[in-house]
Amino acid sequence: MSAYILFQRLNTKDAEELDFYEKNIATAVGNHPIEILAYGTKHENLEGQPTETARLVKFPSMEDAKKWYYSDEYTALREHRTKGGDHMAVLFEGND
Repeated sequence: MSAYILFQRLNTKDAEELDFYEKNIATAVGNHPIEILAYGTKHENLEGQPTETARLVKFPSMEDAKKWYYSDEYTALREHRTKGGDHMAVLFEGND
């Protein structure tokens, strides 16, 4: 069953760290089966804490999502994302 990670950036702390993350995310994807379904800054906060931007990423399964998220490549890069701002990330299973 498909799985999704919703990434939300709540606020920016260091734009240079976020730039580094964005410039290197393709390398951290590697051969993992990832599909970016939506990404952008145009959005409307309907409920909860305001969000600067969000990204919705699809994986074939929860296992595939975790393999990528905890991979050495992404773990090293994730450090730059967390230094660059405050984020939320939620992994959830789809309804295939």
